Amino acid sequence: SVGFPLLSSLSNMFDNLTGIKTEFCRKNLTGKRKSAMMKEHDYSGKPGGRRRRDFRMGKDLCIMGSANYFMMLLVSIPAIFIATTAHEFTRAAVSSALGDNYPKSQGRLTLNPFKHFEPIGFLLLLYSGGFGWGKPVDTSALYYKNRKRDTLLTAVLPSVVNLVLGIIFLGLYIVVYAEMGLGAYSFAAIFLNTLYRYNIGLAVYNLLPVAPMDCVKVLSVLMPANTYFRYMQNEKLVQVAFLMLMFFGLITGIMNTIIYGVIGLFSKLFFIF
Repeated sequence: SVGFPLLSSLSNMFDNLTGIKTEFCRKNLTGKRKSAMMKEHDYSGKPGGRRRRDFRMGKDLCIMGSANYFMMLLVSIPAIFIATTAHEFTRAAVSSALGDNYPKSQGRLTLNPFKHFEPIGFLLLLYSGGFGWGKPVDTSALYYKNRKRDTLLTAVLPSVVNLVLGIIFLGLYIVVYAEMGLGAYSFAAIFLNTLYRYNIGLAVYNLLPVAPMDCVKVLSVLMPANTYFRYMQNEKLVQVAFLMLMFFGLITGIMNTIIYGVIGLFSKLFFIF
């Protein structure tokens, strides 16, 4: 029972990650919970046997909740690697296709996830379910034929790829969960859930003008140079303010509403077709 308070304190983090609400039990069930379980289940046996059976069932539910929690933790790690690798590899590939040989010379034109790993961005993604980053790919606009257009493409297309991957994984999740009839807590369902959640979440969070999100690069193209320079002078202040708001839960709720709105929209489209 020592682990359950820790699991309970971290459950909100995984509500952000997958949207699957995981309830963690205490060692002793509350009176209302005991009463409800006793009314629902009528076991025959010796006097007092039903109470003992219900208590054992409560402990089993706790173990199931813990197992699902750790399963979500385990599948979140490769899901983050897939999302960030797709994002950074796309940036390297697009920039290289536009004439920039710098990403390839730095060894970033690869699908090796460890080449794109960045620990702080990884932990933030694990916490927020969308705000975070891989190791940023350095690009050079000096090689571009059309600097504004190509810089814009290099900044936007990684998020587009994340969105497309998220939609694909969402479709697979619907097939696994709705068509094949596997439970929401099956390994395949949880893994696909985290995959589409991280990819769509990463695409949505990159719309924010907070470094190092891709929107900052987009602003460098769309905003007048003087205005962009003034904004970048306050870049660190904006970033710190955003992180504080996120850790206090003032940002994640709004962003989750947007993310689940996108997920809900594409879910309806899948069911239509």
